[in-house]
Amino acid sequence: MSVKGVPGNKLKYLKMRKPYKEIGSNECIVFMTELFNCWAGAGLNSPQCKEMEMKMKECYDTKKNPMVVRTAFNYHAKRLFPKLSRRPHD
Repeated sequence: MSVKGVPGNKLKYLKMRKPYKEIGSNECIVFMTELFNCWAGAGLNSPQCKEMEMKMKECYDTKKNPMVVRTAFNYHAKRLFPKLSRRPHD
């Protein structure tokens, strides 16, 4: 069912933009938030915030990259798209 003047959907294949999931969360965000709040209250580069700066730097220096799991969504979407995109029998 197409409407006059509206082009049809001309996809070559389905694709998910980021076909991966990160496992875990970033614990360093807490230290960064504390540091930004300190800077907002006391001013940028104030001596009161030095300890929080060091905590945040230490966290990011020792942080491991999270494990990334790739999904098989794009593979299966590309494989099955021709079967899914056929026009229904009228």
